[in-house]
Amino acid sequence: MKKSNKIKNIKKIIKLTKEVDLVSDSVDKITKNVGLPSDIGDKIKTAVFNKSNMKLLEDRIVDFYDGIFSEEEVQGLVDFYTSDIGAKLLDNHAKIIIGILDIREQWSQEILADAVGPVTDIINDYISSKSGMTVEELNKNINQQIIPEDDISIKIERNMDLIMKFIEDNGWDKDSLTNDQKRVITEMVQKL
Repeated sequence: MKKSNKIKNIKKIIKLTKEVDLVSDSVDKITKNVGLPSDIGDKIKTAVFNKSNMKLLEDRIVDFYDGIFSEEEVQGLVDFYTSDIGAKLLDNHAKIIIGILDIREQWSQEILADAVGPVTDIINDYISSKSGMTVEELNKNINQQIIPEDDISIKIERNMDLIMKFIEDNGWDKDSLTNDQKRVITEMVQKL
């Protein structure tokens, strides 16, 4: 007998919180957002949200509540949601959720810029303590393992500023280097 009273109260909570109705209401919003006429939305709701589907949804929500809350807790929720403050919460629930999400988004954007430096330092310190190397040394070590140091194209890429300065200092045209000039540059890069 107790179980049936608990289930009855859970169904009351579902009705008060409009948890099943919200699913149906979402179809109205979706069809409106994509520009479908309301009669098409009604047909979709009729096709998708027939009584057996809605009963299945309600049964699953009931089982969910039943697994979390005791009979006394369920009664406490009913008492709360039927109180003035509970009714006010229910009336403003969507507004509250959207407002909190907006506040979190704004907050995270505000602190993100300030947090990147300290978070990077914390991670780098952790990596250094575990590897015994600075992050720069570790990156160089990893790069050398992935791409051998003697690969001339990698050396050229890593030393492009130095090469460009060398070309400029010698008065060469970087867009029309002779074969001899290219050979001199290659020899210089191999020595790096």
